[in-house]
Amino acid sequence: MQYQIYSDFLASPQVRELMFNTGDRRRGNMPLFAITVLRKLCNHPDILLRDVPEEKKPEDYGLPERSGKFMVLREIMNQWNRKKNKVLVFSQTRMMLDVIDTWAAKQGWKYLRMDGTTPMSKRWRMIDEFSENPDIFCIIMTTKVGGVGLNLQAADRVVLFDPDWNPMTDIQARERSWRIGQTKEVTIYRLITTGTIEEKIYQRQVYKHCLAQKILNDPRQNRFFKKDGLEDIFSK
Repeated sequence: MQYQIYSDFLASPQVRELMFNTGDRRRGNMPLFAITVLRKLCNHPDILLRDVPEEKKPEDYGLPERSGKFMVLREIMNQWNRKKNKVLVFSQTRMMLDVIDTWAAKQGWKYLRMDGTTPMSKRWRMIDEFSENPDIFCIIMTTKVGGVGLNLQAADRVVLFDPDWNPMTDIQARERSWRIGQTKEVTIYRLITTGTIEEKIYQRQVYKHCLAQKILNDPRQNRFFKKDGLEDIFSK
């Protein structure tokens, strides 16, 4: 289902029109809009229904079986829970964090959630609680909240659910547990949906630093996407 929805969007009139109107300044935001849709589809197709009325959402909204990455996350999290590991799960958006949050609550696990809406004073209490309470299994976090300053050496498993354009964002999140003071072996998982825009984002992490670097290096540049680049992004 996820694959079919992704393929259908790539074949949609909106994407086709985008491919042949890259020089139209009035459509300057269309590539970013389409990329956002594709990234949501890679995480979980149900996210596209997030803002529709509750009565129009499927009763099983956020079902893991509709997302390949979520099925992998479910499997490894269940294994780690049985083995008493301590886990950090990072996602780029609160939308996906909501889906993971709802699912984790149904498992009956003791866990914490930290995102951009969490007050700074509460964050430090949560860090202490996670470190000192062996019953708390994991913290689910947005990637940017896991930036400089958070020390979570109690964790020995880290999951990056989706890649960021900026490699430093993922690196900072990863190093919340993998840092000086860590006494356990840390395993880090990066989940990427094969054959999708996520692979291309990761490739750009490796071969380019990030889109923002282009702005800093060349302030006059006002087009981030050229036709050949768009053809690469919106292809399987």
